[in-house]
Amino acid sequence: MLCGNCHRLAELERIQHPNGGCWPVLTLAMCLSLKLESDPENWDLAWLEEHHRIGKLPSRLPLPMAFLIERSEYANRVVA
Repeated sequence: MLCGNCHRLAELERIQHPNGGCWPVLTLAMCLSLKLESDPENWDLAWLEEHHRIGKLPSRLPLPMAFLIERSEYANRVVA
């Protein structure tokens, strides 16, 4: 589950962090990890590479801990 901020960061928008500064954008490699984790039944790397139109996609990278914490807090707010 992505929060609205993660969607915006994945679209390369800059967002102020509550503690000052800006959140880093989500890279394509991080977005691939999110896709596999959040939608594994629709994970098809060959299809993604074909439709992404840049050729071979980068290797997946894990999300930084700050994003995992934000996502967990967002999920708890949505469920509550």
